[in-house]
Amino acid sequence: MQLANFRDNIFDESLPCYAVETHEALSKEGEPYTTFCSWEAASYIRDHTSFRESRGETIKPSSYVFTAQDAEEPLSVSRFESLWRGLCREAGVDLRPVKIKGRHARIAKGGEWIYSSEGKRYNIRPHSLRKFFRTVLAISGVDRMAAEAMMGHSLTAFGVESIYNFAASRLDYLRAGYLKALNSLLFLKEPRGMEIINGVARQRIEELEGRLAALEDAVKFYETLLKHIERRNPKLLRELGLRQVMLWAPLRSDYFPNFL
Repeated sequence: MQLANFRDNIFDESLPCYAVETHEALSKEGEPYTTFCSWEAASYIRDHTSFRESRGETIKPSSYVFTAQDAEEPLSVSRFESLWRGLCREAGVDLRPVKIKGRHARIAKGGEWIYSSEGKRYNIRPHSLRKFFRTVLAISGVDRMAAEAMMGHSLTAFGVESIYNFAASRLDYLRAGYLKALNSLLFLKEPRGMEIINGVARQRIEELEGRLAALEDAVKFYETLLKHIERRNPKLLRELGLRQVMLWAPLRSDYFPNFL
């Protein structure tokens, strides 16, 4: 995966999540699809790219998100699995092998295929992360179609032919589903405040705060103006019907609808 696969700006720290396009080569269905990563995961990716830049690498959209050590080549599957097992052991995660049913094949040293009916695999595997993701979406109440789309599963059961076209036209719908599960997808960091869970809502709050500040300034100006008129020409206040406002009611922005 390259940095260009992020549809959102991965370096914008204010976003709660980031849309990611997954190529067909990495898709279970052989078709590109859109999923998301959390702000926590994005923070680790930013730290990783900063570390790479400190070692002289030039980070660009075509740069791989995860690379081999001291190289700009993508991290290999075998190396990732080795890192995974090491991290699991450090964290005390149970990695004991478990038997799996069915007929399984493996390559012998001579290059020949050997078939066995008693296969084994690690109890916890990288694929377990996908299962964890799907489980969290389900218990968080995410719509099943949205969950299947974010997993890259076929949507033909729902009458949808293309996962990618479905996501492209309903990105906000998928994002809203992901945000429902976001806090349960964090690993090491605590959930952030609700004021930054939704970027659009946060922007709207900032706009309203600016508008409120302008209204408060307008109120102060008219308070000063009316007090000045009261001293210089109280008769004018009575003629305008503002004398009772000065005496009986606090001066609020409600009295100036043109500023709302």
